[in-house]
Amino acid sequence: MKCFVVSILLVLHCQWSHQWYPADCGTSQYPDAGTETPAGVHIVGGVESRPNEFPWTAMLNKQGGFTCGAFVINENWIMTAAHCLDKNSKPEDFTATVRLHDRTDLLQGEEVLFDLIVKHENYDDSTLENDIALLRMAFPFDGPTDFDNTLRPICKPRTNFTYDTTLLVAGWGTTESGGTSPDILRHVNLPIVDNEACAAGYDPVTDPVFDSNICAGEEGRDSCQGDSGSVNAFNNNGVFEAVGIVSWGRGCGDPTATGVLTRITSFLDWIDNVMAANA
Repeated sequence: MKCFVVSILLVLHCQWSHQWYPADCGTSQYPDAGTETPAGVHIVGGVESRPNEFPWTAMLNKQGGFTCGAFVINENWIMTAAHCLDKNSKPEDFTATVRLHDRTDLLQGEEVLFDLIVKHENYDDSTLENDIALLRMAFPFDGPTDFDNTLRPICKPRTNFTYDTTLLVAGWGTTESGGTSPDILRHVNLPIVDNEACAAGYDPVTDPVFDSNICAGEEGRDSCQGDSGSVNAFNNNGVFEAVGIVSWGRGCGDPTATGVLTRITSFLDWIDNVMAANA
């Protein structure tokens, strides 16, 4: 399985939001955001992104070192995969960086501290079922002031829509299985694969694919190590919606094993409940 690790820290309490950001979410300063011209061989089979092309993107760091991807959903919360968090993770062990393009130049980004980690209570670290977590910011963003072309939440997925075409994933993950992570954010568009076909590439006992998963990828095109926790987004006419969270897979771009994601629509009630309980 391809996995990785994540985030959080302490302090001040304000009026915490308990909804996904409702206004002006999921847009990019680039009208053609997510295109793959020129072609490249990065993320796995993708291209280098332009600065702040996907302004919800966050890099999570443990004790100062890059460990996972994540994404902003409103003024107070960042979402990632539960497997990115240690079993006994403490908020003070983690930070996130937003407004980041070159991960080696942290001065160009903005550091985020956290005061609460909430992993799904039924997360299973052997099967990675329920692989989702929320991280609450210690110092919330002021949406009208702080959200702009360089920082913006991604939109909530629709529950009355079938996502069955392509998803976009951006991250600093390796460009091949076991390889090295690039400095510059990269992205790739991945075809969605139905769960039955996806499950056929895995052992149903040791590597089950659940209804709460969604799969995306193909030979030579995939997320990879270090992309865990990153969002897989659907481009709805220039408005990006959060559909999946990079969770696990065998290798990267393996023709016999599609990448497995956490299906966010399966957890919308859980997300709302966590934010409301910790408002």
